Amino acid sequence: MEIEDTVFSKAALINTPDPYTLSLSILEKAMSLGDVVEKKNIFETDGPMKKFITEFDVIKHYDDYSQSRIMISMNGESNSRSFLEIGMNGVTRTKIEEEGFFSSVFTEFYLEGIYQDVTRRAREEVIKSGKELEKSVELASKAK
Repeated sequence: MEIEDTVFSKAALINTPDPYTLSLSILEKAMSLGDVVEKKNIFETDGPMKKFITEFDVIKHYDDYSQSRIMISMNGESNSRSFLEIGMNGVTRTKIEEEGFFSSVFTEFYLEGIYQDVTRRAREEVIKSGKELEKSVELASKAK
């Protein structure tokens, strides 16, 4: 059984002279919010034009079955028009493997007694972490 709930989805486009450095400062802030799993980090350069793609997840585990995850995707370009495009999605996820009678009894117990509290806490924390990341993006983009 797997339950996934999308808590927020945000996108931003920032004009900045150094988008790669800005993306690294966002990654650094994300590391303080949970476990970071880097999925993609590509940097391409062709003369004066530089392009990059960075994708990573910020994960917090609440127990063996529930977690919150903020998925971040950043695309940037440095040339005559330098910019950073950011996409963030925050989700809570609960996954329990059901293999037999005792697993189904445990799943029922978890859903009736524990799931609501864990999910509420996960939603609150993913919203808080998303706001912290947004604030760090704003501050970092104004500092440049």
